[in-house]
Amino acid sequence: MWDLLVSLIIMSTLTACLAVAGAMLQRLHGRRSLAFSVSFAVGVMVIYFVCLWNSPLLVTILPFSSAVILGNWLAPGGGFLAGVLFSSRVVHPFRRTLLACSLLLLCAYSLVSPLLGTAPRCANVEFERILEFQTTESTCSAACAAGLLRLHGIPATEREMAELCLTRRGTHWLGVYRGLKLKTAGTEWDVVAEQLSVPLILASD
Repeated sequence: MWDLLVSLIIMSTLTACLAVAGAMLQRLHGRRSLAFSVSFAVGVMVIYFVCLWNSPLLVTILPFSSAVILGNWLAPGGGFLAGVLFSSRVVHPFRRTLLACSLLLLCAYSLVSPLLGTAPRCANVEFERILEFQTTESTCSAACAAGLLRLHGIPATEREMAELCLTRRGTHWLGVYRGLKLKTAGTEWDVVAEQLSVPLILASD
């Protein structure tokens, strides 16, 4: 969990710094400054959505177990916009304060959301087996991750992987990446995320 907490501090600090930068930028005054700042921030976030959001390329750039938090670049972008809006003199004070505070709250929620909730309660397994079968409706990915690790000689259980993979009502692939990354640390194995399709999988046989 320390990897997530450290990353949360890093991203929160970055978001706060960009909020301050956005606020300072608006001291230049004028509608053009506001329009440019908002257009720039929105443009960067659109590029992030199109090119990196939910893409394996994200963990190529950030090959860390905490990529689920470090890869959330919407929060820093939202922080910058919040700073721009808060300091803009061409927007009514009440509206800009309301919008800026709402944006910051959304940024905060998006950063901490992977840490919210608890993992499902997995049933105890009374006998050893290589492939782990899921014991809840939400732990298919965690069970598969445990089975994959066992096949490669790394001890793992469905319950353990549900915790490490941040399984809640399901498991995001970045959560699976985290669990596998933590379990393979210090071994000869590493984790690689790739975009695959059915034809590509069949062609690889």
